[in-house]
Amino acid sequence: MLNKWFNENHSEEQLLENNQNQIWIKRDDLIHPIVSGNKWRKLKYVIENCLENKVAHIITNGGAYSNHSIAAACVCSLYNLKCTIIIRGEKPAIDHHYTLLLKAFRAELIYVSREIYKDKQKALTFVDYDENNCLVLPEGGANSLSKIGCAELIESLKNQYDAIFVASGTGTTALGMLHALNGKPLKTHLYIVPVLKNEEEIEQLCQGFSNFTVSKDAHLGGYAKTNAEVFETINMFLKKYGIMLDPIYTAKCYIAMQKKIEEEHMQNQKILMVHTGGQLGLFSDMMIQRWGKKI
Repeated sequence: MLNKWFNENHSEEQLLENNQNQIWIKRDDLIHPIVSGNKWRKLKYVIENCLENKVAHIITNGGAYSNHSIAAACVCSLYNLKCTIIIRGEKPAIDHHYTLLLKAFRAELIYVSREIYKDKQKALTFVDYDENNCLVLPEGGANSLSKIGCAELIESLKNQYDAIFVASGTGTTALGMLHALNGKPLKTHLYIVPVLKNEEEIEQLCQGFSNFTVSKDAHLGGYAKTNAEVFETINMFLKKYGIMLDPIYTAKCYIAMQKKIEEEHMQNQKILMVHTGGQLGLFSDMMIQRWGKKI
Protein backbone atom coordinates (compact mmCIF):
# COMPACT_ATOMS: atom_id res chain seq x y z
CA MET A 1 0.00 0.00 0.00
CA LEU A 2 1.55 3.28 -1.13
CA ASN A 3 1.39 6.21 1.28
CA LYS A 4 3.45 9.20 2.33
CA TRP A 5 3.10 8.82 6.08
CA PHE A 6 4.25 5.32 7.06
CA ASN A 7 7.72 4.10 6.14
CA GLU A 8 8.31 0.42 6.86
CA ASN A 9 11.87 0.77 5.56
CA HIS A 10 12.63 2.64 8.79
CA SER A 11 11.97 -0.58 10.71
CA GLU A 12 15.58 -1.72 10.76
CA GLU A 13 17.14 -4.60 12.67
CA GLN A 14 19.64 -3.34 15.23
CA LEU A 15 22.22 -5.44 17.05
CA LEU A 16 22.01 -4.82 20.80
CA GLU A 17 24.33 -7.45 22.27
CA ASN A 18 26.97 -9.76 20.85
CA ASN A 19 28.14 -11.84 23.79
CA GLN A 20 26.83 -15.27 24.75
CA ASN A 21 24.13 -14.73 22.13
CA GLN A 22 23.47 -12.14 19.47
CA ILE A 23 20.48 -10.07 20.58
CA TRP A 24 18.77 -7.99 17.90
CA ILE A 25 15.75 -5.69 17.94
CA LYS A 26 13.29 -5.05 15.11
CA ARG A 27 12.50 -1.33 15.22
CA ASP A 28 8.88 -1.36 14.12
CA ASP A 29 8.43 1.60 16.47
CA LEU A 30 10.15 3.77 13.85
CA ILE A 31 7.48 3.27 11.17
CA HIS A 32 5.49 6.25 12.49
CA PRO A 33 5.64 8.32 15.72
CA ILE A 34 2.00 7.60 16.62
CA VAL A 35 0.89 4.61 14.51
CA SER A 36 4.02 2.62 15.29
CA GLY A 37 4.89 -1.04 15.33
CA ASN A 38 2.21 -3.63 14.86
CA LYS A 39 -0.52 -0.95 14.94
CA TRP A 40 0.27 0.13 11.38
CA ARG A 41 0.78 -3.44 10.20
CA LYS A 42 -2.65 -4.41 11.55
CA LEU A 43 -4.41 -1.41 10.01
CA LYS A 44 -2.57 -1.27 6.68
CA TYR A 45 -4.75 -3.57 4.57
CA VAL A 46 -7.90 -2.84 6.56
CA ILE A 47 -7.65 0.81 5.50
CA GLU A 48 -6.77 -0.13 1.94
CA ASN A 49 -9.87 -2.34 1.75
CA CYS A 50 -12.03 0.46 3.15
CA LEU A 51 -10.80 2.90 0.54
CA GLU A 52 -11.32 0.41 -2.30
CA ASN A 53 -14.87 -0.37 -1.15
CA LYS A 54 -15.83 3.21 -0.29
CA VAL A 55 -16.22 2.52 3.41
CA ALA A 56 -16.39 5.95 4.99
CA HIS A 57 -16.67 5.13 8.70
CA ILE A 58 -14.66 2.90 11.03
CA ILE A 59 -15.94 2.00 14.50
CA THR A 60 -13.62 0.34 16.95
CA ASN A 61 -13.28 0.04 20.71
CA GLY A 62 -10.74 -0.07 23.49
CA GLY A 63 -9.84 0.95 26.99
CA ALA A 64 -9.05 4.47 28.10
CA TYR A 65 -5.38 4.00 27.19
CA SER A 66 -5.71 1.96 24.01
CA ASN A 67 -2.84 2.35 21.54
CA HIS A 68 -5.00 0.69 18.90
CA SER A 69 -7.65 3.40 19.31
CA ILE A 70 -5.05 6.15 18.89
CA ALA A 71 -3.65 4.42 15.80
CA ALA A 72 -7.09 3.93 14.25
CA ALA A 73 -8.03 7.57 14.87
CA CYS A 74 -4.76 8.82 13.37
CA VAL A 75 -5.00 6.66 10.24
CA CYS A 76 -8.65 7.55 9.71
CA SER A 77 -7.79 11.23 10.00
CA LEU A 78 -5.01 10.93 7.41
CA TYR A 79 -7.27 9.08 4.96
CA ASN A 80 -10.34 11.26 5.63
CA LEU A 81 -12.46 8.50 7.16
CA LYS A 82 -14.82 9.04 10.07
CA CYS A 83 -13.65 7.26 13.21
CA THR A 84 -15.73 6.37 16.26
CA ILE A 85 -14.12 4.94 19.37
CA ILE A 86 -16.26 3.13 21.94
CA ILE A 87 -14.33 3.54 25.19
CA ARG A 88 -14.66 1.28 28.22
CA GLY A 89 -15.45 3.21 31.39
CA GLU A 90 -16.51 6.69 32.41
CA LYS A 91 -15.45 9.87 30.68
CA PRO A 92 -12.48 11.37 32.57
CA ALA A 93 -13.08 14.61 34.41
CA ILE A 94 -9.86 15.97 32.91
CA ASP A 95 -8.55 14.93 29.50
CA HIS A 96 -5.33 12.94 29.51
CA HIS A 97 -2.87 12.56 26.64
CA TYR A 98 -4.84 9.73 25.01
CA THR A 99 -8.16 11.59 24.92
CA LEU A 100 -6.44 14.76 23.71
CA LEU A 101 -4.85 12.85 20.84
CA LEU A 102 -8.14 11.19 19.94
CA LYS A 103 -9.84 14.58 19.84
CA ALA A 104 -6.99 16.06 17.81
CA PHE A 105 -7.56 13.33 15.23
CA ARG A 106 -11.29 14.26 15.18
CA ALA A 107 -12.45 10.89 16.50
CA GLU A 108 -15.95 10.58 17.92
CA LEU A 109 -15.64 9.31 21.50
CA ILE A 110 -18.43 7.30 23.09
CA TYR A 111 -18.04 6.17 26.68
CA VAL A 112 -19.96 3.14 27.93
CA SER A 113 -19.99 1.29 31.24
CA ARG A 114 -17.75 -1.74 31.66
CA GLU A 115 -20.84 -3.95 31.79
CA ILE A 116 -22.19 -2.63 28.48
CA TYR A 117 -18.72 -2.75 26.93
CA LYS A 118 -18.60 -6.53 27.40
CA ASP A 119 -21.62 -6.83 25.08
CA LYS A 120 -20.18 -5.49 21.83
CA GLN A 121 -23.55 -5.50 20.02
CA LYS A 122 -25.19 -3.56 22.83
CA ALA A 123 -22.33 -1.06 22.86
CA LEU A 124 -22.87 -0.49 19.12
CA THR A 125 -26.40 0.73 19.79
CA PHE A 126 -24.85 3.89 21.25
CA VAL A 127 -23.36 4.75 17.83
CA ASP A 128 -25.20 6.39 14.95
CA TYR A 129 -23.91 4.68 11.80
CA ASP A 130 -24.88 3.31 8.39
CA GLU A 131 -24.13 -0.40 8.06
CA ASN A 132 -23.71 -0.02 4.29
CA ASN A 133 -20.57 2.10 4.48
CA CYS A 134 -19.16 1.28 7.89
CA LEU A 135 -16.60 -1.20 9.20
CA VAL A 136 -16.73 -2.40 12.81
CA LEU A 137 -13.16 -3.29 13.73
CA PRO A 138 -12.69 -5.46 16.86
CA GLU A 139 -10.65 -4.35 19.85
CA GLY A 140 -6.93 -4.44 19.11
CA GLY A 141 -7.54 -4.46 15.36
CA ALA A 142 -8.05 -8.25 15.10
CA ASN A 143 -9.05 -8.92 11.50
CA SER A 144 -8.13 -11.38 8.74
CA LEU A 145 -6.51 -8.53 6.80
CA SER A 146 -4.58 -7.51 9.92
CA LYS A 147 -2.82 -10.89 9.97
CA ILE A 148 -1.60 -10.34 6.41
CA GLY A 149 0.03 -7.08 7.41
CA CYS A 150 1.67 -8.69 10.44
CA ALA A 151 2.97 -11.57 8.33
CA GLU A 152 4.91 -9.00 6.31
CA LEU A 153 7.08 -8.33 9.34
CA ILE A 154 8.70 -11.73 8.77
CA GLU A 155 9.03 -11.04 5.03
CA SER A 156 10.89 -7.81 5.82
CA LEU A 157 13.64 -9.42 7.91
CA LYS A 158 17.13 -9.18 6.44
CA ASN A 159 18.64 -11.72 8.84
CA GLN A 160 17.66 -15.24 9.83
CA TYR A 161 17.12 -15.89 13.53
CA ASP A 162 17.05 -18.91 15.78
CA ALA A 163 14.38 -17.30 17.96
CA ILE A 164 12.01 -14.35 17.75
CA PHE A 165 10.20 -12.84 20.75
CA VAL A 166 7.06 -10.73 20.38
CA ALA A 167 4.59 -9.32 22.91
CA SER A 168 0.95 -10.28 22.41
CA GLY A 169 -2.43 -8.77 23.26
CA THR A 170 -5.17 -10.25 21.07
CA GLY A 171 -2.65 -12.54 19.35
CA THR A 172 -3.20 -11.05 15.88
CA THR A 173 0.42 -10.00 15.39
CA ALA A 174 1.84 -13.29 16.64
CA LEU A 175 -0.56 -15.30 14.49
CA GLY A 176 0.40 -13.38 11.35
CA MET A 177 4.10 -13.85 12.10
CA LEU A 178 3.63 -17.53 12.86
CA HIS A 179 1.77 -18.08 9.60
CA ALA A 180 4.67 -16.50 7.69
CA LEU A 181 7.32 -18.46 9.60
CA ASN A 182 5.56 -21.79 9.09
CA GLY A 183 5.37 -21.05 5.37
CA LYS A 184 9.14 -20.86 5.08
CA PRO A 185 11.85 -23.57 5.35
CA LEU A 186 13.11 -22.00 8.57
CA LYS A 187 13.77 -23.41 12.01
CA THR A 188 13.03 -20.10 13.68
CA HIS A 189 11.13 -20.55 16.95
CA LEU A 190 8.56 -17.88 17.82
CA TYR A 191 8.16 -17.02 21.50
CA ILE A 192 4.82 -15.31 22.13
CA VAL A 193 4.66 -13.17 25.28
CA PRO A 194 1.03 -12.47 26.33
CA VAL A 195 0.54 -9.31 28.37
CA LEU A 196 -2.98 -10.38 29.36
CA LYS A 197 -4.05 -13.46 31.25
CA ASN A 198 -4.97 -15.15 27.98
CA GLU A 199 -2.21 -17.71 27.46
CA GLU A 200 -4.67 -20.55 26.81
CA GLU A 201 -6.60 -18.43 24.31
CA ILE A 202 -3.39 -17.62 22.42
CA GLU A 203 -2.37 -21.28 22.37
CA GLN A 204 -5.76 -22.25 20.93
CA LEU A 205 -5.45 -19.47 18.35
CA CYS A 206 -2.14 -20.92 17.20
CA GLN A 207 -3.26 -24.53 16.98
CA GLY A 208 -2.10 -26.20 13.78
CA PHE A 209 1.16 -24.26 13.68
CA SER A 210 4.57 -25.44 14.84
CA ASN A 211 7.74 -23.96 16.32
CA PHE A 212 6.18 -21.64 18.85
CA THR A 213 5.99 -21.26 22.61
CA VAL A 214 3.50 -19.16 24.59
CA SER A 215 5.20 -17.69 27.66
CA LYS A 216 3.48 -18.21 31.00
CA ASP A 217 2.85 -15.47 33.58
CA ALA A 218 4.89 -12.89 31.65
CA HIS A 219 1.98 -10.46 32.17
CA LEU A 220 3.09 -10.08 35.82
CA GLY A 221 -0.45 -10.46 37.11
CA GLY A 222 -2.50 -8.97 34.29
CA TYR A 223 -2.76 -6.22 31.72
CA ALA A 224 -0.87 -3.05 32.72
CA LYS A 225 0.46 -4.76 35.87
CA THR A 226 4.09 -3.87 36.49
CA ASN A 227 6.93 -4.32 38.94
CA ALA A 228 10.30 -2.70 39.62
CA GLU A 229 12.02 -4.79 36.95
CA VAL A 230 9.79 -3.33 34.23
CA PHE A 231 10.92 0.23 34.89
CA GLU A 232 14.52 -0.81 35.51
CA THR A 233 14.42 -2.39 32.05
CA ILE A 234 12.98 0.81 30.53
CA ASN A 235 15.71 2.89 32.18
CA MET A 236 18.44 0.48 31.05
CA PHE A 237 17.24 0.59 27.44
CA LEU A 238 17.18 4.38 27.43
CA LYS A 239 20.65 4.66 28.96
CA LYS A 240 22.36 1.86 27.02
CA TYR A 241 20.63 1.93 23.63
CA GLY A 242 18.70 5.20 23.44
CA ILE A 243 15.54 3.19 22.76
CA MET A 244 12.27 3.74 24.63
CA LEU A 245 10.25 0.68 25.60
CA ASP A 246 6.76 0.72 27.07
CA PRO A 247 5.74 -0.85 30.41
CA ILE A 248 2.78 -2.84 29.08
CA TYR A 249 4.21 -4.74 26.10
CA THR A 250 7.87 -4.38 25.11
CA ALA A 251 9.52 -4.16 28.53
CA LYS A 252 7.68 -7.32 29.58
CA CYS A 253 8.73 -8.97 26.32
CA TYR A 254 12.39 -8.19 26.99
CA ILE A 255 12.16 -9.53 30.56
CA ALA A 256 10.50 -12.74 29.33
CA MET A 257 13.18 -13.12 26.66
CA GLN A 258 16.02 -12.82 29.16
CA LYS A 259 14.38 -15.35 31.48
CA LYS A 260 13.88 -17.82 28.64
CA ILE A 261 17.51 -17.45 27.55
CA GLU A 262 18.59 -18.25 31.11
CA GLU A 263 16.13 -21.13 31.61
CA GLU A 264 17.02 -22.85 28.35
CA HIS A 265 20.75 -22.06 28.63
CA MET A 266 20.75 -20.56 25.16
CA GLN A 267 24.20 -20.07 23.67
CA ASN A 268 25.44 -18.97 20.27
CA GLN A 269 21.87 -18.12 19.25
CA LYS A 270 20.75 -15.27 17.02
CA ILE A 271 17.71 -13.83 18.80
CA LEU A 272 15.34 -11.06 17.73
CA MET A 273 12.91 -9.05 19.84
CA VAL A 274 10.19 -7.16 17.98
CA HIS A 275 9.60 -3.59 19.14
CA THR A 276 5.84 -3.24 18.67
CA GLY A 277 5.74 0.45 19.58
CA GLY A 278 3.22 1.68 22.15
CA GLN A 279 5.48 4.07 24.06
CA LEU A 280 2.55 6.39 24.75
CA GLY A 281 1.56 3.92 27.46
CA LEU A 282 4.54 5.07 29.52
CA PHE A 283 3.07 8.53 30.01
CA SER A 284 -0.19 7.84 31.83
CA ASP A 285 -0.36 9.34 35.32
CA MET A 286 -0.19 5.88 36.89
CA MET A 287 2.85 4.76 34.89
CA ILE A 288 4.69 8.04 35.42
CA GLN A 289 4.25 7.67 39.19
CA ARG A 290 5.62 4.11 39.09
CA TRP A 291 8.45 5.10 36.75
CA GLY A 292 9.38 8.08 38.92
CA LYS A 293 10.12 5.76 41.83
CA LYS A 294 12.87 4.11 39.76
CA ILE A 295 14.59 7.28 38.48
